Amino acid sequence: MYANEDLGLELDNTAYALDATTIDLCLSLFPWARFHKHKGTVKMHTLLDLRGNIPTFIEITAGKVHDVNILDLIVPEASSLIAISVYVLVAIIRKQLRLPLSLYKILQILSFTLFEKTLVNQLLIEPHYASAETDS
Repeated sequence: MYANEDLGLELDNTAYALDATTIDLCLSLFPWARFHKHKGTVKMHTLLDLRGNIPTFIEITAGKVHDVNILDLIVPEASSLIAISVYVLVAIIRKQLRLPLSLYKILQILSFTLFEKTLVNQLLIEPHYASAETDS
């Protein structure tokens, strides 16, 4: 979405991405990897350091193991996994709603309206965010 745009993202701490790749296997060769009746799989869960795409953790599990279960095996580095997630979600919202606001401004608006029961796209249209700016 942002391949040709500078996000102004400067991270002081390490940012990681967790990926789970399903690898299909032949059941006649790997009967222990049964996933479905006629299909065998394993999953390779990889934690990548985004500063250089260097794997810092790899775990291979049965294909049925849900990705969230791997989080119990990862010891997060202090001050790294969650702020960047919020930043990425806001960047996606900005692009999908074609908002002219900066990511910083959107984060400000969301922080002011955190407990309001209003749809995100309604919060970020001009009348709402103009009033949020004057309240601050």
